[in-house]
Amino acid sequence: MDNTQFNNTISPLDNRYLKLAKSACTYFNEASFYQYRVYVELKYLIFIVRNTSLIKDLSGDNEEQLIKTAKSFSPEDFHKILEFEKQTRHDIKAIEYFLREKLALMGLSSYSSLIHLGITSEDINNLAYGLMLGDFIDKEYLPKLKTLIEKISFKSTQYQNFAMVGRTHGQKAVPTTLGKELAVFVYRLHKLYAKIKKIKLEGKLSGAVGNYNALKFLDSQKNWIKISEEFVKSLGMEFTPLTTQILPLDSYLELFNLTKLVNSVLAGFCQDIWNYASYEYLIIASTEKQVGSSTMPHKVNPIDFENAEGNLGIANSLLSFFADKLPISRLQRDLSDSTVKRNFGVAFGHTMLAFESLLLGLEKISADKQKMLDDLNSDWSILSEAIQTQLRAGMFARGFEKVMAETQGRKMSRKDFLLMVRKLNIDKKILNKLESLSPEEYTGEAINLVELIKV
Repeated sequence: MDNTQFNNTISPLDNRYLKLAKSACTYFNEASFYQYRVYVELKYLIFIVRNTSLIKDLSGDNEEQLIKTAKSFSPEDFHKILEFEKQTRHDIKAIEYFLREKLALMGLSSYSSLIHLGITSEDINNLAYGLMLGDFIDKEYLPKLKTLIEKISFKSTQYQNFAMVGRTHGQKAVPTTLGKELAVFVYRLHKLYAKIKKIKLEGKLSGAVGNYNALKFLDSQKNWIKISEEFVKSLGMEFTPLTTQILPLDSYLELFNLTKLVNSVLAGFCQDIWNYASYEYLIIASTEKQVGSSTMPHKVNPIDFENAEGNLGIANSLLSFFADKLPISRLQRDLSDSTVKRNFGVAFGHTMLAFESLLLGLEKISADKQKMLDDLNSDWSILSEAIQTQLRAGMFARGFEKVMAETQGRKMSRKDFLLMVRKLNIDKKILNKLESLSPEEYTGEAINLVELIKV
């Protein structure tokens, strides 16, 4: 079958899911990477002119003009660099030739030889990746995660006192509330959000093997470690003085591990929502003309949560690989990390796709309070914990065993429950306490626990 006439993209992020993953695609595409590198090269040119006496300083207007060149980077600029790269077979050298032309058009040809002076490609690349990743996290990832946390928090508050059966090992346990169970996810995500927000990515400017060789040779009187630190910090990153040719990506890995944990928490959330929907505690609204099955017309499926779970898994498989691969480099440099870094956007593309799917799904769900109550009241044996606790508190040494003999593996109605407690030969006051108990009321501090996420 000849499919050459169709779209030649291979990733679903580039076609089927492009609209939902667009926030990541905007930052991590090839043209964007070139733009960030052009920006770093021009910032470095300004920096090296200021810190050497090789040529007169650039005027303020000229510096502004150079930065504007990077910020107004166009599709035509991108394709021009690609044309140079066909000749050079080296992307950073292609950027250098492109910038020489730009400087000539500005009447600044005398500064052309200082482009990329004293540094290596990885000095530019690591700083460009840091800026690109940092901008994405600050402007897209964290705001979207915050919105997601707020949506789940709203649902938690909405269902704060909706009592339901708790389940451990997949079996009925003591009662809880839907609001509290959602609040657990909100609390965990809040903590992770705060940790991610504090991370500052690191950067380096230390040359071919990390020793500042060329810069020190250029001017042996200057403290290039300190000067390089000033440059890296001027870009908003933390400085790493001790490196090989490549930056140790420990700060990146901290970020990836935290975002991976966020994804794992959300995958657990998806699975719980899926289960609550299967118990019919949650109702999923259908949209007009949406088909749930090719053969079963009645179906309304939790597809948004299933889609999110799948994409979170894809993202985490990549994030795990980054964590395994990127801390290691042979001696002072090997290139195996380069192709891996180009997939940062794939991991975050699937992450953002999952976030969007979750937001869509959350808009469609509502809780069936009566269904939860009916299920809760269908088996009063779930109150056995309360009975055995009360018996043991009353010095009934084998209270647990006695209640287990009456309840284990048995489904009990309210009538069965009352008959059992009345056979216990206990104090009238305690008997009245147990007789007035109901599954709906035996939720402990569940309602109050939801208040902790409102602070």
